[in-house]
Amino acid sequence: MKRFLPVALVVAGLSTVALPSAAASFAEQRGFEACANALEEEMRGSGLVLERTYKRGESGAGRVFEIAGTAWIDGQRTRVTKQCDTSLNGRRVVASNTDLGETRSVASASN
Repeated sequence: MKRFLPVALVVAGLSTVALPSAAASFAEQRGFEACANALEEEMRGSGLVLERTYKRGESGAGRVFEIAGTAWIDGQRTRVTKQCDTSLNGRRVVASNTDLGETRSVASASN
């Protein structure tokens, strides 16, 4: 699945990014893809639509990505946000948290 990530803006420790894929580092692109794939898997069948921007930062030995979109939940279009901690090279999601609107939250971790 190819993504268009269309200018970087720094916001509270995370950068909001909307860059052409070629402008992002390979590890950053891979980390974004790992986080987006995890969210798509979790929201399968919900009509998930990802936004064209995402936030990123660094934490310890890895990167942090925050990806947002909307999905159908209980018959309503709901904002969905996933924050992922990835390995430094972006290959793996180490831990993640998914916020489903204002009242629902799902936390998960993997090794």
